[in-house]
Amino acid sequence: SFPKAKKVVLTKNYRSTQEILDHAYNLIQHNNPDRLEVQSKIDKKLVAILKKKGELKHYTFDKDYEEADWVAEKILELKNKNKELKFRDLAILTRANSHAEQFVLSLKQLVIPYVFS
Repeated sequence: SFPKAKKVVLTKNYRSTQEILDHAYNLIQHNNPDRLEVQSKIDKKLVAILKKKGELKHYTFDKDYEEADWVAEKILELKNKNKELKFRDLAILTRANSHAEQFVLSLKQLVIPYVFS
C-alpha cells in the first residue's frame, strides 16, 4: 500500500547473545508458515552485537505451579549468591496477565517483593 516506501530489515540485536538468538530463531521456524518473513522472503536471522558467551538452559514443567515455584526459588538463589542484586533488577515476563497469577502466588509464598503491572 506504500509503493515508494523503503524496506528496512533490522538484523542487529544489541541485547542478547548469538546463542540465544539462534535458539529463538529455531523455535519460531515452527510458527505459522504464512508469516511475513516467508511471504516477503525476508531473512530475519538476527546477529548479536554482544560477543560474550552465556549459558542457555531449557526447562519444562508439567504444572504451572511447578514452573512458578522454580522461578521464585531461582530468584532467591540468585539474590543469595549476589548480595548487591536487588529484587527490582529482576523481571518475570508472561504472555498475558492471567499467566502471571501463579507466579504472584509463588512470590508471595517465599516473601519475595514484587510489582505486578
